[in-house]
Amino acid sequence: MQKTRTFFNILRASIFLILLFGYCSPQLFGQSVRGWVYNDQDPDFANRSVRTRELILYPAAETRPALKYQLIPSDFHQLEGNAAAYYLRALGFPERNNIRLELDRIWTEAYKESQKKGVSVYDLPPYSWQGMRPHELPLEEVKKYLSLTEFQAREIAEAHVLKTLDFSRNLREVDSPISILLSEIQSFRELARTQSLRCRVAIAEGRIDDAIKITGHQFRMANHLSQDPILVSNLIGIAIFGIGWDDALELLQAPDTPNLFWAFASLPKPLVPLEKSLAFEKEWVTSQLKALKEVDERFKPAGYWQAFIDQILPQYGFVESEFDVNFFDRTGLINLIAAGY
Repeated sequence: MQKTRTFFNILRASIFLILLFGYCSPQLFGQSVRGWVYNDQDPDFANRSVRTRELILYPAAETRPALKYQLIPSDFHQLEGNAAAYYLRALGFPERNNIRLELDRIWTEAYKESQKKGVSVYDLPPYSWQGMRPHELPLEEVKKYLSLTEFQAREIAEAHVLKTLDFSRNLREVDSPISILLSEIQSFRELARTQSLRCRVAIAEGRIDDAIKITGHQFRMANHLSQDPILVSNLIGIAIFGIGWDDALELLQAPDTPNLFWAFASLPKPLVPLEKSLAFEKEWVTSQLKALKEVDERFKPAGYWQAFIDQILPQYGFVESEFDVNFFDRTGLINLIAAGY
């Protein structure tokens, strides 16, 4: 079984690296252009670049009380409840199908226009707005676009103060963890990008307190996603933190922004811990291929291994279909076990 474990370890590592570079790419972080002026090669690490940003900052006295602004509620101020319900309502558009249809129309028109002009869709609104700084945004046009999803801000604010995020995945008992769909988690990025627009509009209009609140909502969303015991959720949380951090750098350059030293200093460290998801990753092979839990070094009769193969082949079959690989048939698995023995 050593070859089997090696194959799945390589497979999982490859998926992790793809997700890491995909979810943490500059474009998803919303940092492809806004204010970043250098993209130099890191002299200490091959294939890693260093981006530098110039900031214009204004002196501000320490706030009184020191924690007047809190980006994430302290444990004392958090309320019992599951934030997942509020985020899902913000993502699900219940009884608002007309809004979803209008958004789909806007996005489709942008794509058609990009094809017609031969340019990237990210060079056209509403996609191009993600690369703009607050003073560059066409405010009236952006505000009209944001009015379609105004209800989301209320749901996110409700989720912000709740203690837990639980999607009830039941990973220990589910038959096939790899088959769990994460469509709702993927949609969190769209939610964060829309919030980013709200934050930059607030900065452009001088609504600094609103911008601080939205930044906190972004950080809290990222922090909440660390509670989901799936690595993909954590990586999207890290990407959302990147979006919020880029907006925070814009916020800090506004002349009227108060001193936020303690607001940032009191953030959880790390903001997106990976312990829960990595604990599950360590058990992934035996969670997916549950028959492996029974394997030990005690002697088993031939009939036991025949039954074992019949039990585990369907579980391997799902992995093959999921990743489009042809790894095992019954004869191949028998030969692998024999070789290992």
